[in-house]
Amino acid sequence: MDMKITKFVLAIFFIFHINSAYSCSRPPLTPTVEEAFNNAVNVYLAFAESIVIREGAPWPGTNIKPYKLDVNFVVLETWKGNLKTRENVKYTYTVSNGGCNVSPTNNPPWFEAEPSKDNDLDKTDYVRMSGIWLIYEYSEDDNELDNGGRTAPLEYGGARDLQALYVLSGKLRK
Repeated sequence: MDMKITKFVLAIFFIFHINSAYSCSRPPLTPTVEEAFNNAVNVYLAFAESIVIREGAPWPGTNIKPYKLDVNFVVLETWKGNLKTRENVKYTYTVSNGGCNVSPTNNPPWFEAEPSKDNDLDKTDYVRMSGIWLIYEYSEDDNELDNGGRTAPLEYGGARDLQALYVLSGKLRK
Protein backbone atom coordinates (compact mmCIF):
# COMPACT_ATOMS: atom_id res chain seq x y z
CA MET A 1 0.00 0.00 0.00
CA ASP A 2 2.81 2.42 0.83
CA MET A 3 4.36 1.83 -2.59
CA LYS A 4 1.10 2.84 -4.33
CA ILE A 5 0.93 6.05 -2.32
CA THR A 6 4.56 6.81 -3.09
CA LYS A 7 4.01 6.24 -6.82
CA PHE A 8 0.89 8.42 -6.73
CA VAL A 9 2.71 11.26 -4.95
CA LEU A 10 5.62 11.03 -7.38
CA ALA A 11 3.26 11.05 -10.36
CA ILE A 12 1.52 14.18 -9.07
CA PHE A 13 4.88 15.83 -8.39
CA PHE A 14 6.14 15.14 -11.91
CA ILE A 15 2.90 16.33 -13.52
CA PHE A 16 3.06 19.66 -11.69
CA HIS A 17 6.83 19.93 -12.08
CA ILE A 18 6.65 19.46 -15.87
CA ASN A 19 3.72 21.86 -16.24
CA SER A 20 5.42 24.54 -14.17
CA ALA A 21 8.59 24.37 -16.25
CA TYR A 22 6.92 26.48 -18.93
CA SER A 23 5.24 28.97 -16.64
CA CYS A 24 6.61 32.15 -15.16
CA SER A 25 8.05 30.72 -11.97
CA ARG A 26 9.23 33.97 -10.42
CA PRO A 27 7.36 34.77 -7.20
CA PRO A 28 4.94 37.67 -7.59
CA LEU A 29 6.62 40.89 -6.54
CA THR A 30 4.30 43.54 -5.23
CA PRO A 31 6.40 46.19 -3.58
CA THR A 32 4.70 49.38 -2.49
CA VAL A 33 4.99 52.38 -4.80
CA GLU A 34 7.48 53.90 -2.35
CA GLU A 35 9.62 50.73 -2.21
CA ALA A 36 9.62 50.39 -6.00
CA PHE A 37 10.46 54.08 -6.43
CA ASN A 38 13.31 53.98 -3.89
CA ASN A 39 14.84 50.80 -5.41
CA ALA A 40 14.54 51.93 -9.04
CA VAL A 41 17.22 53.67 -11.09
CA ASN A 42 14.65 55.12 -13.50
CA VAL A 43 10.90 55.58 -13.15
CA TYR A 44 9.09 56.91 -16.19
CA LEU A 45 6.00 56.85 -18.40
CA ALA A 46 6.71 55.87 -22.01
CA PHE A 47 4.93 55.14 -25.29
CA ALA A 48 5.92 52.18 -27.49
CA GLU A 49 6.45 54.16 -30.70
CA SER A 50 7.66 51.23 -32.78
CA ILE A 51 7.67 47.47 -32.28
CA VAL A 52 9.42 44.90 -34.46
CA ILE A 53 8.50 41.26 -33.75
CA ARG A 54 10.61 38.38 -35.07
CA GLU A 55 9.43 34.80 -34.59
CA GLY A 56 12.14 32.39 -33.51
CA ALA A 57 12.54 28.67 -34.06
CA PRO A 58 10.83 26.40 -31.52
CA TRP A 59 12.89 25.54 -28.49
CA PRO A 60 14.48 22.08 -28.77
CA GLY A 61 12.06 19.31 -27.87
CA THR A 62 9.05 21.67 -27.63
CA ASN A 63 6.57 23.46 -29.84
CA ILE A 64 7.13 26.72 -27.92
CA LYS A 65 8.18 29.51 -30.27
CA PRO A 66 9.94 32.49 -28.74
CA TYR A 67 9.45 35.96 -30.19
CA LYS A 68 12.23 38.54 -30.22
CA LEU A 69 10.90 42.06 -29.69
CA ASP A 70 12.66 45.30 -30.55
CA VAL A 71 10.68 48.09 -28.95
CA ASN A 72 11.44 51.79 -29.20
CA PHE A 73 9.85 53.68 -26.30
CA VAL A 74 9.54 57.46 -26.20
CA VAL A 75 9.65 58.90 -22.69
CA LEU A 76 6.56 60.98 -21.87
CA GLU A 77 7.22 61.81 -18.19
CA THR A 78 9.94 61.01 -15.67
CA TRP A 79 9.90 60.84 -11.89
CA LYS A 80 13.36 59.45 -11.18
CA GLY A 81 16.61 58.94 -13.08
CA ASN A 82 18.51 60.56 -15.92
CA LEU A 83 16.02 60.08 -18.77
CA LYS A 84 14.49 63.14 -20.38
CA THR A 85 11.08 63.72 -21.91
CA ARG A 86 11.01 62.73 -25.62
CA GLU A 87 14.14 60.59 -25.17
CA ASN A 88 14.15 57.19 -26.91
CA VAL A 89 14.70 54.02 -24.91
CA LYS A 90 15.32 50.79 -26.84
CA TYR A 91 14.17 47.47 -25.41
CA THR A 92 15.26 44.18 -27.00
CA TYR A 93 14.04 41.02 -25.32
CA THR A 94 12.38 37.64 -25.84
CA VAL A 95 8.74 36.74 -25.20
CA SER A 96 7.46 33.15 -25.13
CA ASN A 97 4.58 31.06 -23.83
CA GLY A 98 5.01 30.65 -20.10
CA GLY A 99 7.77 33.22 -19.82
CA CYS A 100 7.66 36.24 -17.56
CA ASN A 101 8.34 38.83 -20.29
CA VAL A 102 5.39 40.48 -22.02
CA SER A 103 4.74 42.51 -25.15
CA PRO A 104 3.85 46.21 -24.81
CA THR A 105 0.64 46.04 -26.85
CA ASN A 106 -0.54 42.45 -26.19
CA ASN A 107 0.94 41.20 -29.48
CA PRO A 108 1.91 38.39 -29.13
CA PRO A 109 -0.92 37.98 -26.61
CA TRP A 110 -0.07 37.58 -22.95
CA PHE A 111 -3.02 39.28 -21.30
CA GLU A 112 -5.76 37.61 -23.32
CA ALA A 113 -5.80 35.92 -26.73
CA GLU A 114 -7.70 37.56 -29.57
CA PRO A 115 -11.04 35.86 -30.37
CA SER A 116 -11.30 33.91 -33.60
CA LYS A 117 -12.55 35.68 -36.70
CA ASP A 118 -15.68 33.53 -36.62
CA ASN A 119 -17.03 35.49 -33.67
CA ASP A 120 -16.65 39.21 -34.43
CA LEU A 121 -18.87 40.22 -31.49
CA ASP A 122 -16.20 39.03 -29.06
CA LYS A 123 -13.60 41.22 -30.75
CA THR A 124 -15.18 44.34 -29.24
CA ASP A 125 -14.16 43.14 -25.77
CA TYR A 126 -10.66 42.03 -26.78
CA VAL A 127 -7.87 43.63 -24.78
CA ARG A 128 -6.00 46.18 -26.85
CA MET A 129 -3.34 48.16 -25.10
CA SER A 130 -2.30 51.70 -25.91
CA GLY A 131 1.40 50.90 -25.58
CA ILE A 132 1.80 53.46 -22.77
CA TRP A 133 3.65 51.95 -19.83
CA LEU A 134 4.69 53.04 -16.36
CA ILE A 135 8.19 51.59 -16.13
CA TYR A 136 10.35 51.00 -13.07
CA GLU A 137 13.92 50.10 -14.12
CA TYR A 138 16.14 48.62 -11.44
CA SER A 139 19.39 48.82 -13.40
CA GLU A 140 20.63 50.69 -16.46
CA ASP A 141 20.33 47.53 -18.59
CA ASP A 142 16.90 46.49 -17.27
CA ASN A 143 15.29 46.88 -20.68
CA GLU A 144 12.53 44.31 -20.85
CA LEU A 145 8.90 44.25 -19.82
CA ASP A 146 7.71 41.50 -17.50
CA ASN A 147 4.67 40.69 -15.42
CA GLY A 148 6.41 41.06 -12.06
CA GLY A 149 6.77 44.15 -9.91
CA ARG A 150 5.00 47.46 -10.47
CA THR A 151 5.87 48.03 -14.15
CA ALA A 152 2.53 47.93 -15.95
CA PRO A 153 0.54 49.27 -18.90
CA LEU A 154 -1.10 52.56 -17.96
CA GLU A 155 -4.61 51.21 -18.48
CA TYR A 156 -3.99 47.95 -16.59
CA GLY A 157 -2.52 49.08 -13.29
CA GLY A 158 0.10 51.72 -14.12
CA ALA A 159 -2.25 54.65 -13.54
CA ARG A 160 -2.78 53.69 -9.90
CA ASP A 161 0.79 54.79 -9.06
CA LEU A 162 0.80 58.21 -10.71
CA GLN A 163 -0.33 60.38 -7.79
CA ALA A 164 2.14 58.73 -5.41
CA LEU A 165 4.97 59.16 -7.93
CA TYR A 166 4.33 62.90 -8.20
CA VAL A 167 4.48 63.15 -4.40
CA LEU A 168 7.57 60.92 -4.02
CA SER A 169 9.45 62.81 -6.74
CA GLY A 170 8.62 66.20 -5.23
CA LYS A 171 6.73 67.29 -8.34
CA LEU A 172 3.53 67.52 -6.27
CA ARG A 173 3.12 68.47 -2.67
CA LYS A 174 0.74 66.52 -0.42
